[in-house]
Parts: sequence; C-alpha cells; structure tokens
Amino acid sequence: MATRPHTSELDHESKPRRRITATQIGFAIVLCLMLAFALANFQYVRVNWIFGTWRTPLIVALGVAFLLGAGVGALAVRQRTSRKKKKSA
Repeated sequence: MATRPHTSELDHESKPRRRITATQIGFAIVLCLMLAFALANFQYVRVNWIFGTWRTPLIVALGVAFLLGAGVGALAVRQRTSRKKKKSA
C-alpha cells in the first residue's frame, strides 16, 4: 500500500496562497471613499447640460465631469506618447 502525503502538502501544491498587495489595499480604500462620497451627494441640483437644463443628482453631474476629464486626460497622454515615439524613430 502506498502512503498518502499529508493533507497540508497537497493543499500547498494544488492551491498557491494569494497575497494581498498594497495596490489592492489602496484600490479598496479608494473604492470605499468613492462609495461614501456617492452616498453623501444624492441631493438634486439644477444642471445646464448642452442639450437643456434639468434636475439631476449631484453625484451624476460629478460622475459625468469626472469621466469627461479622465477621457481628455487619456487622450492627452496618448498624444504625448505618440509624439515621443515619432521623435525617437
């Protein structure tokens, strides 16, 4: 009869332990802060959009502004990196 390895040896070989990194902890903290910010900003505000004016929750207006800013920033970074590649080539 063959002897079976100890169960802790099997667990160690089949499932490597996953370590929590500082990036994951930082992401969780930022996510919690964003959730708290969103829950604190549900009052309705009057917003002048391009296509008209209406009342919307403040968090929606802030979210749209954030997404537009992130998009413009991403385009600027992309353009800068493409210019650097053209100069080095």
